[in-house]
Amino acid sequence: MASEKKLPAWVLENVPDDAVWGETYVIARKEETQSGSRVQIQRFLKDPADHVITGKEIRNDLASSASPVFGVVLIIGGVVAAALTFLLRQPGETLNYITLLLAALALIGGVVLTVKSAKASPQIASIDSFEALEPYIEKFLTDKVFSREVEARKKELGETGSGYAGYFCVPARLAAQGDFSTVRQNFEPGEELRMQLTALAAALPEESRRLTRRK
Repeated sequence: MASEKKLPAWVLENVPDDAVWGETYVIARKEETQSGSRVQIQRFLKDPADHVITGKEIRNDLASSASPVFGVVLIIGGVVAAALTFLLRQPGETLNYITLLLAALALIGGVVLTVKSAKASPQIASIDSFEALEPYIEKFLTDKVFSREVEARKKELGETGSGYAGYFCVPARLAAQGDFSTVRQNFEPGEELRMQLTALAAALPEESRRLTRRK
């Protein structure tokens, strides 16, 4: 867990651990099943559902976004793995190339995360109102909804075919406007399913589509 020391005073004062924000989400799912050489793809919508996030979770996510620690750890891990591979390498072994590839990916990922945290840190430090905080709450809540969809499927079907499952999670408030800029996804639902998501969200009462504080 990243330290909260770099969080702005406004967040520390106005986002207590037991606070709760919530919003309604619409979600599209994809399932691919294979029987012999035949692949069947099913795409469908889930019923709209309300999801919430606590002040503690928001503060933890803000602190993690502003912290370069994970990126630095990946960089160090990549350097160490590459160095050990060169020191212990065996002539012509495929494992050497695989290890070097993984080390390179760790280095690249570490650099990307470090740069992202460097950009995010001053923006997070400048949060001084709920209007400035709301985009972060929505992003963190969307990530949480996506993760819950993944976990729910694992509980239902285990790891069977998990690589063929897809999730497309978007706040109903935005989907009702046809705005899919704030979305967490690992598959492209297509234009028809997007239109269905928009219609599903637009049919909800306007007040239920807002991001609101519940506690």
